[in-house]
Amino acid sequence: MVYLEGDFQAKGWVHLAAHRIVRWLQTVLAQVPSRTEEETLARVAQHISNNTAKPMRGPYSDWESWLDSFVGINTRWESIGLLWTHMECISDILDALIPRKLVRSKNNTSGHAAKTYLESCIRLTRHFTEESDLLADLYRRRSILISLVDGELGLPIWEAHGAAVTYVIYMNLHAPDISTPYKPSAWSENNRRLAAALFVFDKIGVMLTGRPPLLSHRYFTAPLPLDLRDEDLIAGSDALERAISSLDERGWNTDGGLYPATVARARCMMAMIRDELIEVTLNSGRNPSLEYLMDLKDREYTLVAEFPTSLRYEPRDLEDPQPDTQSLYMKIITHLEHLQNIFFIDRLLIRCGYEIRDNLLETSLTLASLTLHFWIHKDQFADAIIHRSFEWLMLSYGAPAAGILCQEVLGEGEHSKDPNISRSTVIQQLSLLVGFFDWVRPSAPNAKLCVNCRGIIQRVLDQCLNAAAQPVGPTFPIWSFGEQPDFSFELMDTFDWLRAAAP
Repeated sequence: MVYLEGDFQAKGWVHLAAHRIVRWLQTVLAQVPSRTEEETLARVAQHISNNTAKPMRGPYSDWESWLDSFVGINTRWESIGLLWTHMECISDILDALIPRKLVRSKNNTSGHAAKTYLESCIRLTRHFTEESDLLADLYRRRSILISLVDGELGLPIWEAHGAAVTYVIYMNLHAPDISTPYKPSAWSENNRRLAAALFVFDKIGVMLTGRPPLLSHRYFTAPLPLDLRDEDLIAGSDALERAISSLDERGWNTDGGLYPATVARARCMMAMIRDELIEVTLNSGRNPSLEYLMDLKDREYTLVAEFPTSLRYEPRDLEDPQPDTQSLYMKIITHLEHLQNIFFIDRLLIRCGYEIRDNLLETSLTLASLTLHFWIHKDQFADAIIHRSFEWLMLSYGAPAAGILCQEVLGEGEHSKDPNISRSTVIQQLSLLVGFFDWVRPSAPNAKLCVNCRGIIQRVLDQCLNAAAQPVGPTFPIWSFGEQPDFSFELMDTFDWLRAAAP
């Protein structure tokens, strides 16, 4: 890794921590030139190990005392691991877009090295101590890094996420004590953001793989983080008090800003509803009532309607010729997660025999077109951190929608009454999806799954365009799904209509 010299402006605690850790390392490694490099490294490693042997548990009433516990002379192995995740821009979804001063060296072109060294730092930390708030954050960041390096479907990410959930529960961050009056600090707000981010990540995994969640809303009682700027959390007690007093009664900022905490709050709120949906889907007993599902749907719409305007997506946002890319990116992702909830609620309504497919088709078409917007306008969303998200965005939101669109063009769905949704519109979106999956590079972590999705959609298009005169059902081929995840419950498998056994 390389640290870029020049002016430094702290955008949040992790940027400031990385700066102080690097400066301390530079100082101690340059001392006592008479020693060999091996001797110097051994002394520094021993010092770091001694620090790590001390448990790191809060509370920390102010940000300086918290940072001082793991930077500078108190640098720990967790601190070194944090540097590797910071270099790889592994953070929350908005902070990851902020440029770093700590970057890869020229000969380091992938995240594999960071993954290796991060795992070593975690093992060393676990060797010296059992309790560390910062280690809980490292476990979460490791899960994200492994998903980027190895993909979202394999055993490595499942093991990493399981370890993260286990440690967070061990540290009781999923259900902290709320019996005493809460005084926000950088330490306490980071713990809240950590818990919220892990809960959201857990639901993303369910939607991608169909596996049961590891965290349930029934025993996840961590309060939402307050909608505070990262800069306010490290600005001193007076500035923090002013920022807190400016929040509304629900904890949202009133200055119209879009901050990492804004996004974290919204995503966790929607994930709570998604977890209820997952729970009723996994229930092997009787179907949920129509009243319950419609209440779930109403709550989802009400929730999103109450989001701050800075986070609320409007179709006209796409018409701006020079948009704020980061703001638009956050708005679209938030809206996609909202649509995903509606999509699966509508699927469950249909499976239970309560509704027709009109709403589902419209939602599917919007999911596909919005997800494709990132790829179609990739010159606008040119940031490398956004580009690396294209695959999981398409697999999370575009691919499930594609299953419904494929049913429609094959004549197995219920045609929408909306005159704006024509057969040609659906075919155009499916063709663009094929283009995206073909664009994914063969070395990408989820390349095999993208190839399979492309093949399935392409065959559907061939079937409906080249053999339109032939009957569909009985003559439709049964294909091997290869790397496609074997969903454990039918609702999440949007390609379940291709899994029918041969007659």
